Amino acid sequence: MTHLQDSHKTCVLSPKTTAAIIHETVGHIAEADFILPCTHHSPYYHLSPISKKVTIIDYAHTAQGKPCPLPIFVDAEGTTATDVCIIKEGIPTGIMTNLYTAAALSIPATGNARAASPGDDPMVRMRNTALLPWHDNPLEIISSTQDGYYLTESGNCYGDVNGDFCCEIKKGFRIKNGQLSETITNYMIWGTTVDFLQSISMVGNDFEWYVDECTKWQTIKVAQGAPTIKANFNIGVM
Repeated sequence: MTHLQDSHKTCVLSPKTTAAIIHETVGHIAEADFILPCTHHSPYYHLSPISKKVTIIDYAHTAQGKPCPLPIFVDAEGTTATDVCIIKEGIPTGIMTNLYTAAALSIPATGNARAASPGDDPMVRMRNTALLPWHDNPLEIISSTQDGYYLTESGNCYGDVNGDFCCEIKKGFRIKNGQLSETITNYMIWGTTVDFLQSISMVGNDFEWYVDECTKWQTIKVAQGAPTIKANFNIGVM
């Protein structure tokens, strides 16, 4: 295992790792109950400029003509579930709401009210959140990286209302001169949502869906999807 002092590096993320990072960094700051406490100071309103390769959508039940992994047609408050385009070609365009937050912000309810059980209060939650694929070849994304990391397997991830995040990396590889080198384990990446999104330079064409659990006050199933990406992170040994 390579021992590394804390540093800022170019990283290539596998689809599964990307999906987890997008959930924590972008999904949560686009939930209206994360935005309300800080109003226009929310990091969501300070994301630009972002590459036009970046489009992120929280789908209700159908994506690209196919059923989503966790289709929701009507939410826990009886609102018809609609897609929320969070970022379209690099431009922030929408946030996820329930009835309360929609009324507080004077915007439509999107059908994102979800509860873990009938006895729980519905709150704003993600459903099927995806970073859409672009045209970059995953192998070329790796080969274009002269000095960095290929991060293949993530562990616990955390993102807060201020847009700060950290994520455990269980497995990955060094990249040297465009080639995979030695294996790394037990690393950590961290940073801010704004810096992360603005650093994305390549987005792959290898999109995959994954089903996981989100523990935002109540534990529920969520779907998250993404391709391989290239971006910059703070990275170091745990």
